[in-house]
Amino acid sequence: MVNIKQFPILKTGRLILRQITADDKEAIFCNFSDEAVTRWFFDQPFSELQQAEALIDEFDQHFVDECGITWAITLKDENDVIGTCGLEPYQKGGRGEIGFDLVQAYWGKGIMSEALRAAIAYGFECLSLQGIDADTYCDNKRSLILLERLGFSKREQVADYFRFSLELMDWKTVK
Repeated sequence: MVNIKQFPILKTGRLILRQITADDKEAIFCNFSDEAVTRWFFDQPFSELQQAEALIDEFDQHFVDECGITWAITLKDENDVIGTCGLEPYQKGGRGEIGFDLVQAYWGKGIMSEALRAAIAYGFECLSLQGIDADTYCDNKRSLILLERLGFSKREQVADYFRFSLELMDWKTVK
């Protein structure tokens, strides 16, 4: 297991996953206030910039407390945040829960699949997670397909959402 002191930057073919900073508050606000994006969350859309600031502070505190890590998703040639993904919460050597969001203009381009592969690899390889869980609404077709493509298995339905999981041994066979 790695003891994280500095926020990890993950790079993929097209993306850089980096720490979310106060400079990203407008981008976070725009994405989290878009009803087409937030309808898939278990929250309401943001209505004030201070909500984005508070969320960034919460992400920072979770990282310091070593119980959560959320990355800003950016294109390699740009620094603008187009979404987030992370393991919130996680327990080193135990389980984590993956969460993600993406600006509408980037839906259907394979960006989230690319970002989540990097985050999942980090969880298993650096945090020594044994499994990663995900929850998504039953009618969120894009997320259902994405999670299954990444190797997650549907475990149960709770009310109007499905609970998925990806075990370390299963990930090793699909990565």
